[in-house]
Amino acid sequence: PLLRSHCDKCHSGPDPSGGLRVTPHASLLSGGDTGPAVAPRDPAHSVLVTRIRAPLDDGDHMPPEGEAQLSTDDIALIVAWIESGASESDALETAKLPAAAVRALAAQPREDAGPARTAEHALAQSAPRSGGCAACMVAERRAAPSAGPWLAGMVGASLLLRRATSKRLDGRPSSLRSG
Repeated sequence: PLLRSHCDKCHSGPDPSGGLRVTPHASLLSGGDTGPAVAPRDPAHSVLVTRIRAPLDDGDHMPPEGEAQLSTDDIALIVAWIESGASESDALETAKLPAAAVRALAAQPREDAGPARTAEHALAQSAPRSGGCAACMVAERRAAPSAGPWLAGMVGASLLLRRATSKRLDGRPSSLRSG
């Protein structure tokens, strides 16, 4: 998902930039005009890592200037994925990942969640889980309780309390008060 969100614009379709497609997975391994983009277990010899770590003003830097850039955590996740073998699956053993890579994983939208990812979903995804192998990336089928009704109730209650308190302060409804 991370590569698709940052690279698909230029590296997909019938005529991808540099001859490289990020999907399917085999395309990353076979590479483009400059050879394989990913050398499993060897990030130092992976063109992808070289390009994303290049300075922004370097013509080889990816994504190009003007496009959404990868964060340091995102780069750590890509390097960890390559170090672990660059598997086609999204599964990574989170217990062995550096903290930056875990943060990047927690920030990634789940494939089954669509673009509208909620704050409570992100919080639930970052909570510790058993399993030890990218449990945060495995699609869950149970529904998480929603904070929406609770939050709406709290906002409504605070507005009512504010209105009641403001009426007691000067005896006039808040709509008649100035400033």
